[in-house]
Amino acid sequence: MVLSRARMRRYMFVVFLLSLGHLLFFIPALHAQQSENLRHDRLFDASRAVLYTGSLSDLFNTWSVVGHGGREINPMLGQSRTRQSAFIISSVVAADFATRRLYRQGHPTLAKVVNFIIGGQHGATLLFSR
Repeated sequence: MVLSRARMRRYMFVVFLLSLGHLLFFIPALHAQQSENLRHDRLFDASRAVLYTGSLSDLFNTWSVVGHGGREINPMLGQSRTRQSAFIISSVVAADFATRRLYRQGHPTLAKVVNFIIGGQHGATLLFSR
């Protein structure tokens, strides 16, 4: 089976995202399970998963709409896929960093709520953009 360049790029990007997910979710979970003094909070991990999956689904949806002749109306994102991916991924990583800091500083409920709100907002765009 011969793959086109576009399809090969898509597969490479999916592999990159899976690798990133592995680094962000599974490695810390293993470390937390090995450490006896850390309590593992599954709801916080779920909120982080919602944050990442909602934002990445918004990014893929944007690419799909632009690929079918639509336009991105957010002027900060522009029409470039590279710019869109850099902006969305960096903002999600910054939000994750901030909520992990909130969690460690003694505000776990607020950290979970913020993750669910940001991820849910990005995921909700799937319902209204088509």
